[in-house]
Amino acid sequence: MKPTKSESGSIKYTKLSNAAKLLGAKGGQSKSPEKKLASRTNGKLGGKPKGK
Repeated sequence: MKPTKSESGSIKYTKLSNAAKLLGAKGGQSKSPEKKLASRTNGKLGGKPKGK
């Protein structure tokens, strides 16, 4: 997802990048029972691992 600079100096993203962003957001909204169970299980184990 590489931004491009226009002649005015502002940064513009391509239409493909915007489409990918929208699809990613839509996928993250999933509320299946499996996802709920996985989230609870991860929480019991201390949650999300910290980055190094």
